[in-house]
Amino acid sequence: MEEVTPGQLIDDRNVGGHSWKQRRRLMFSVVAFSMACIAWALYQDTDSTVHQTAVTMGFTTLISITGTYVFGAVWSDRR
Repeated sequence: MEEVTPGQLIDDRNVGGHSWKQRRRLMFSVVAFSMACIAWALYQDTDSTVHQTAVTMGFTTLISITGTYVFGAVWSDRR
């Protein structure tokens, strides 16, 4: 019988075909994009509703992507 490592168990249970490495890469890409949008809106230093909406949606995206990532990891571990 082959010895199975914990990493292989996670990859074997992955039905959708996406590994955690790919998920982390996507999450970090979305986080970087959101932070860039926030930085751009703050750097412009105008008080328009477009910039306010960009900052609000950037923070909303950061909160939701973090919550989804944590919830997905917990859910995957319990399956």
